[in-house]
Amino acid sequence: MTTPRDNDPALHVRSAPQGRIPDFSPVTDAMRTLEGACPPPWAMYQDRRFLEICTRHYGWALADWSGILGVERRLPGVGGLRGRVWSPEARAPGTWAQALADSGVGILDVITNEAVDHPGFQRTSPADLVSMIVRIEDDLDAMFAGFEKRLRNGIKKGMHAGMAIELGEHPHELEAFHRLLVGITQGGVRYEVPPMPVLDALHQERIGRLYLARWHGQIVGGLFVLGGLLTHGFVSGFDPSACDGLPSSLLYWDAIRAESARGCRYLDLGAQSPAEHPSLTLAKRGFRPIHVPAYRYTVVASAWRARLMRGIDRLRGRST
Repeated sequence: MTTPRDNDPALHVRSAPQGRIPDFSPVTDAMRTLEGACPPPWAMYQDRRFLEICTRHYGWALADWSGILGVERRLPGVGGLRGRVWSPEARAPGTWAQALADSGVGILDVITNEAVDHPGFQRTSPADLVSMIVRIEDDLDAMFAGFEKRLRNGIKKGMHAGMAIELGEHPHELEAFHRLLVGITQGGVRYEVPPMPVLDALHQERIGRLYLARWHGQIVGGLFVLGGLLTHGFVSGFDPSACDGLPSSLLYWDAIRAESARGCRYLDLGAQSPAEHPSLTLAKRGFRPIHVPAYRYTVVASAWRARLMRGIDRLRGRST
């Protein structure tokens, strides 16, 4: 059996630029099911360049808590009132929980794939939250054969309809992708759309790569990814109404093939609760992903800063 497009000269996906691949590959208990040194799904969020771009555009400050990188909102003379950190286990395996508990931040939001038994950590995520990780096999034909039948059919349908997947390399293509995202999310209501300057900076720094789906020359979908050994899906969007109802399957499959060619071994499809998002989970299930438990915690590392932060939130009409 030949994987669709293996011998198709019309395959537009070119090898993505290599750039610098961050070396985050600790093997945690939660990741051992992946049979190798798979980085945590949000390991790219421990990359200093990535965080520096985000802090410039979102108004946060870059934080370093005993070698663990994150972002925080600071008040002059007071310090960090609120912070966020992703995959701290990538920087400090085995010691990260205590390091964050000692960070001194008022309210810290932690996203990780390691369960924590610490009195300062309060779990806020659903019990069934999982990261859905696709292992990219060396034998892509065998990998394709292992997908659910409905996904294989969706890939073939897109191919036969003439959908083309290509690597977006030009500013106008990134702008068109961003316009598509804004449109299908109703201006960021359905899900958050990163600001165009963030995507542009990540793209220019070769931290992010953009795969585009075209149908009759029109951009109908796209996938913006980050990372190296593990490719993290940063943001994606697809408009089936713009292509006679075709599925997005081919976009993801050709992106997997291109990422495989540049050395990627895992694709993170994102984290979700199957109970809360059954349709989204069903759509991703076709790739036969491994479900790795994911956790979100709130940590109050400074009680008085937390009280101050909550007071500011109340004045702003928010609640924490």
